[in-house]
Amino acid sequence: MVRQRPCRFFLFIGALYFAFTSVLGNHRSNSETFLFAKCGVCKALARELHLEVLRHDLNKDGEEGILDSTEAACLGVVQNYTIQGEGRSVTVEHSPEKERLEAGFSTEMVQAALFVKQVCETVSEEISMELSETIWHSIRGKFPPDDSAKTLCVDKTDMCSVGAGAKYDSSKKARAGRKRQKKEGHQSSGQVGKGDTAKDTEDSMREMFQKMDKDGSMSTLLMKEMQEPELMLPDEDKAEIKAAKDALKCPSCVALVYGTLKRARETPGGRALRSEADLGQIVERVCDGPVDASSASGARMMGVPPPLLPPRWSDFYKVFRSKKKDKWVLKHRKKPISLKKALDRRRWSSKLSKEKLIIRGSCKNVVEASTDVIAEELFRALNHLPKACRHVNADDPSIGVECVPEQNYVQSKICKDHCTNADEVPPVFPNLLKVLNHVDL
Repeated sequence: MVRQRPCRFFLFIGALYFAFTSVLGNHRSNSETFLFAKCGVCKALARELHLEVLRHDLNKDGEEGILDSTEAACLGVVQNYTIQGEGRSVTVEHSPEKERLEAGFSTEMVQAALFVKQVCETVSEEISMELSETIWHSIRGKFPPDDSAKTLCVDKTDMCSVGAGAKYDSSKKARAGRKRQKKEGHQSSGQVGKGDTAKDTEDSMREMFQKMDKDGSMSTLLMKEMQEPELMLPDEDKAEIKAAKDALKCPSCVALVYGTLKRARETPGGRALRSEADLGQIVERVCDGPVDASSASGARMMGVPPPLLPPRWSDFYKVFRSKKKDKWVLKHRKKPISLKKALDRRRWSSKLSKEKLIIRGSCKNVVEASTDVIAEELFRALNHLPKACRHVNADDPSIGVECVPEQNYVQSKICKDHCTNADEVPPVFPNLLKVLNHVDL
């Protein structure tokens, strides 16, 4: 059983869930570690922001100028601090970027940097008003950075209390109101907004990770895991997913054929229904969905293309291992996964992440082996249907049962190379018209 969500390595910058949830080790995904790291990160953030304000004389604009510098301060935390240990024993230690880079690149170093970045952004969001107020008063009183850290994280907030992160709210509505008022006042004064600061911070983060990737090993790792998302899973889980992908090639082939038909009907006037070449192009991409929007920022920072989500048609199916039959099964869901959930990888459970890996991986295996055959046979099947089935009415794009190739034909002709054994024959797909007529597919 998969012990954690696949695809977590790209969870950097803005608490992203990129395609590789598994690369961060178990201790990185442990909520207890996250909560107890908040104290050390809070103190580090206070020190870095204090120094940032002094360097650029930001206190002259009052608390607003300080508030706009929290993202840059988080960059300073990532560059100058790292995480050690896990759970209640976790510590945040001063460790300058230069020293870490001299020691050589390692995935552990990157994991720690991404984890610190995520915690820092969370802390900054939770106590942003207290943070700017504390630093402003501390600098006015000419107190040292360590004093700012203690005042903010121990005296003024609960960041360093036991279980702090779980219970800290300090009247969230009141804090949100104050933050909104300051933001509105700041914008009306004509001062530079957060957009410029965010861009500068993103540029600095990109530069930092490029330094870590001098030999290209990190970029290579990221690109490889985009192609093989299960790469970083434990061997037991990788073996299980591989077995499932191989076992489900027949039903996956049948499902992707109907997914191809759906996409072909979405071309202008159903043009692809009348072109084998167009069908072939759709088949080549039928295992891919839209870009994972939550990962776009991180991808730009690393200089790699963002990963793609699984195709929308896959949300109509579920995968499980039948204990009674001792085999993997792919079948229709009673209700498809909502579009909102399908587009947000962060909302997926471990079980759903695993299912997505299996369906998409099995689909890719089929397409890689049989793109031309699928396109050719599907085109032939469509030509045996009524002529009207190869055209789509823009005013009424729905499809009737008479325009859907029969499943027996799909299995025996289009997917013949993958449905060779009796045990591989998929169950009847009872809800095909729902899939093909679903408006947000």
